[in-house]
Amino acid sequence: MFTKADIGLKNGNTTDIFVALDRNLYKGVATSTSGELKGGLSGGYILTDDPNLKRDVAKKYEMTVFPETKGTFVVDLKGTFKAMAAGKKCLKH
Repeated sequence: MFTKADIGLKNGNTTDIFVALDRNLYKGVATSTSGELKGGLSGGYILTDDPNLKRDVAKKYEMTVFPETKGTFVVDLKGTFKAMAAGKKCLKH
């Protein structure tokens, strides 16, 4: 997840992170990308072992991200279901 807000996540670091999709709250680990991101973006990848997160990301329209550092932000999930389906199809070939 990436945002233009400063969320305090430093390059190469990991931190706990929470995401909310409707009333479902998930905890994972955010791993920042290494190097400088273009366009003033900050953020990283959220790793979790909760199988319900994938389903909710595909089916919900908005995700609120709560980094343990600072800077809560909202991610628009419009088109995510179609993108995930296309990725799954691509991986089969």
